[in-house]
Amino acid sequence: MQVLRASEIANDAMRRGMNCCESVLTAANEVWNLNMSQDIFSAAKLFKEGMGNGCTCGALVGIVMASGVIQERYKLKENPDLAKRLHSSFKQAYKSSCCAVLRKNQSFLDRISKKGCIYMTEGAIGILVKEWEHLNSLKEKTS
Repeated sequence: MQVLRASEIANDAMRRGMNCCESVLTAANEVWNLNMSQDIFSAAKLFKEGMGNGCTCGALVGIVMASGVIQERYKLKENPDLAKRLHSSFKQAYKSSCCAVLRKNQSFLDRISKKGCIYMTEGAIGILVKEWEHLNSLKEKTS
């Protein structure tokens, strides 16, 4: 249920013009009630289209950033393998973490309509939700 809700939020954010990183953070912010500051969203704006040069996918950056916020918000012990695990899951799902490669593998219509990026952003938020499913009980306790 949480995956569907998070995916819908991310999809809606992308359709409203946010980039993939902003969209992932928007979904995480709502799903886990993280109360992220505007500064975080301002920083996320710079991860558009692989940081402007086609490098790391912003959706991947977003799930790593959100995980850091989740750890801090819920006062969880820092996990040194978390970013590596998220990267590995993303790369396994999409065969690359490079925005330029990911976009190159999309059809022309998917590139211009952003459908391909929306699909990957929804998938990335799914990876994040699966990683943090145990937080449901934590969220309920703090609400």
